[in-house]
Amino acid sequence: MERHSADALAWDRESARLTYKDADGVVSYLDISEADLRNWLQILLLSSFAPATREPSHERAIREMAGKCRHHAAVGEDPFTGLRERRASSTSRPSLAG
Repeated sequence: MERHSADALAWDRESARLTYKDADGVVSYLDISEADLRNWLQILLLSSFAPATREPSHERAIREMAGKCRHHAAVGEDPFTGLRERRASSTSRPSLAG
């Protein structure tokens, strides 16, 4: 993940923690399961308006995630704003599963 995000993002499988580090060295953390992280990467790919490239989809998804985190951090927001909002809304919705 570090290689494809220019060292902005790192995920530690053992602690299930995603780390974002901006250009100034400010660090933010998000505890997230591997399944949730993979789902978010898929959502980023499916919602992207960027033209298709030859790079592998996982690399493109990581690059998109790093870009979103950089944008949120640049405007003074939590870098993981989109993911935190998505997780909060998914837990507050009633489930149709029995």
